[in-house]
Amino acid sequence: MVKGFFIGFLLRKFFVAASIPLLALMVAVGLDFSTYQALTDQQKIFSLKVNRIDDNLYDVELASAEYFRNYSLAGDQWQLDFRLIRFTPAVALTGLSNLYQPSRLSSRYIDITDQQTRPLDYYSLRDFQTIDSWKYLKQYDSMLPFIDSVFGSSVYMPLEDGAEYEILIGFTGLVVNSLNDKAQTAVHNWH
Repeated sequence: MVKGFFIGFLLRKFFVAASIPLLALMVAVGLDFSTYQALTDQQKIFSLKVNRIDDNLYDVELASAEYFRNYSLAGDQWQLDFRLIRFTPAVALTGLSNLYQPSRLSSRYIDITDQQTRPLDYYSLRDFQTIDSWKYLKQYDSMLPFIDSVFGSSVYMPLEDGAEYEILIGFTGLVVNSLNDKAQTAVHNWH
């Protein structure tokens, strides 16, 4: 009787002690997931406006409902990178939406030699830093039955004075629309 009580007591203590690190990990991953946005259908996430500052140097205004910043980019093109987490359909039925997170804004050059030798600009769009669950999801996604896929998606377009774009995201990735004549002409003349 005493032996059974003592073993039961030890097992309860073990399970409590073992669950504390697991609970801490779940809270950390939950905090990181809170930096992602729900992705249910194609939706506009950013508008981007380009203004020329100097030869091959541009001010890029990136804006959304919650976000407004200006960045300086040298190059021929801007590039926007995102992280996407797609859950299995069974998980989606529980109400958990696919997730996306803006990751980086950077500059690009059309010519590969320029890309290798000229200055490039990179800006992180991840403001809130907890643990980076993305890294672990990428590494162990095949062992997680609730994850359909974890992938990155990028778009890039010409840097042209006065060009305006909108960036939309859907289930399969990113789409860019040219919003004015300057952007349409830049895309049409893109080599």
